[in-house]
Amino acid sequence: MAKSPVRILIVDDEPELRSTISFELNQTGFITENAADGLEAQDLLLHKNFDIVISDVRMPRCGGVELLQWVMNKKFKNTAMIFMSGFADIPIWEAFGLGVQGFLGKPFDISDLQMQIRNLLLPLSERWLSSPPPFQNTFKANFDHSDGTPASGFALGQGGCFMAQFPPSWKQNQNIELSLEVPMLAGGKIEGVAHIRWIRRNPDNGNYLGAGLEFLTLTPECQVEVVDWIRRNEPTAFIPTN
Repeated sequence: MAKSPVRILIVDDEPELRSTISFELNQTGFITENAADGLEAQDLLLHKNFDIVISDVRMPRCGGVELLQWVMNKKFKNTAMIFMSGFADIPIWEAFGLGVQGFLGKPFDISDLQMQIRNLLLPLSERWLSSPPPFQNTFKANFDHSDGTPASGFALGQGGCFMAQFPPSWKQNQNIELSLEVPMLAGGKIEGVAHIRWIRRNPDNGNYLGAGLEFLTLTPECQVEVVDWIRRNEPTAFIPTN
């Protein structure tokens, strides 16, 4: 049986940008439809199935955050969302914390969008199993308290993790090889390579508040346990904020 074509909804109040993205994605075999704001998108989502919604954040009548919350409330579990935004609209850490699964700052390269789409189209059971990409640093840490108390400074999400403590040499957009001992997995370990999506600082004193990492690859044993944890716990955040 032939696979159904991938359907993508593009939501933005700029007609030229919608048309450009639609054209580029149509060229690679995706079926696209457009909406000028969140309300138009909601109407389309109620009547048609979409695999991915690519949405601007700031739009008249209904913006991207409101659309994301509506999608989550309606429990469209098979529909992933990617935000495209000016950095003044919403910080990347907040977007991932709300549950968006991809983020692009305007302007962006269409190849970056296509890469995020390809990753999100993979079944959860097949994610993170590719060959490890090059990485800049290796980080080992123990978040598994021997007395059984919950881990502090670490949280797991749909697609990555939050860490409150990390080396000062870390920079946003680096790849890091991880070996973490954590209490929420049966095997007790997260091993693989992750991408530093954001690093937060306190605006008042400049102290680090934490880093958000998106998993790129995981060892096969770890991948099975992370997927099982996600399915059992259904976390809202793609990358937690604390």
